[in-house]
Amino acid sequence: MRKRYNKKHYIISCYLENNTYSVNMDLISKKSMSIFAATNSDRAKCVAAFETAKIFDGRTVYEAHNEITVLYG
Repeated sequence: MRKRYNKKHYIISCYLENNTYSVNMDLISKKSMSIFAATNSDRAKCVAAFETAKIFDGRTVYEAHNEITVLYG
């Protein structure tokens, strides 16, 4: 899923491989940069880690959600 926040573009990916869940978020600019990663056999723990991460200029996804635009996904 591609998102835009504060004129920055992000890509988030979630997947299951070998009974392990992963959630990753990259900041897309001239060079892609990983800014968040969580891996766990418990999907809820990966989601909780993402929900509490201060990814968006020191804010959580819930604190910044009104300013996030989902571009596709």
